[in-house]
Amino acid sequence: LRRAGLSIEALDGEAVLLRSLPAVAADREPTSFLKGLASDLRDAPISPVEGGRGILERIACRSALKAGMEIGSAEATCLLGAVSSIPNACAHGRPVQFEISLREIERRFGRA
Repeated sequence: LRRAGLSIEALDGEAVLLRSLPAVAADREPTSFLKGLASDLRDAPISPVEGGRGILERIACRSALKAGMEIGSAEATCLLGAVSSIPNACAHGRPVQFEISLREIERRFGRA
């Protein structure tokens, strides 16, 4: 957890002190982030094979923007700027981004 940027200290009883969050979760509400991560790990423990990578994957998922989440204009502008700087193809000529309709996204993710 510490290598992933998460620092937690056990206090009395069930209380913990959250000293740091991973950078990818810096804009999330700390209590709900930590409770959600703990719930994820309780419901689907990480195997020794997954190790640190499994923790990082859970943190990334927990930190990602989800459908219906509202973001501020500064974050939206930053995201759009990041997307526009991604090249259309990798060094081998394969596409790394493509256009897909909202309807297709909803169909693929079971929200249609």
